[in-house]
Amino acid sequence: MDAKALKKTRTTREITEVIQNLSPADRARLLSTAGYYSAKARLMPEELLQMALVKAFQGKRLCPSNVAPVTFFRGVMKSLANNEYKKRKRRIEAGFVEITNDNVNLVDNFTDPSPPPDEALILSSEETQFYDSIEEAFINDEKGHMVLLGIFDGLKGRELCDAAGVSKSELVTIHKRIKRKSAKLKSKEH
Repeated sequence: MDAKALKKTRTTREITEVIQNLSPADRARLLSTAGYYSAKARLMPEELLQMALVKAFQGKRLCPSNVAPVTFFRGVMKSLANNEYKKRKRRIEAGFVEITNDNVNLVDNFTDPSPPPDEALILSSEETQFYDSIEEAFINDEKGHMVLLGIFDGLKGRELCDAAGVSKSELVTIHKRIKRKSAKLKSKEH
């Protein structure tokens, strides 16, 4: 933009003064306009008005000195709402999912599935005792013991076969033995 055009626009300081000196009627007009355009943009009216103010304060939207500030901010909100609408439309066309329920707050509804720390310690001591018992039951079965250790380490399938040195059919047989012995141990505990 050339210097002549910049002189015809309000500075950030002037914009700040204009906003601070808006009459209640002008503020109501701006909120009303924000309410109208925010529906198209799927934004809250206050959010759209805030975006317009921020753009003006950052100098990304220049207010001509011969245009009334309320008219200027109405135009900015219309433009921002239109841009948001087009952006949303492009995202939908690209295959992105849109959550339309404004009441969905994933962060507030998130609950940690893990037990509280004190319960986790109790569970971990019970689990440790169970793991020790099952490991002791397979101490004389070298292949079974190796499979069990692999399971404890989170190995599955081909990785478990390779680590334990067993074939797939042997792994199936050992899995069945582990299930039977663990069921017996769990029944003895209860």
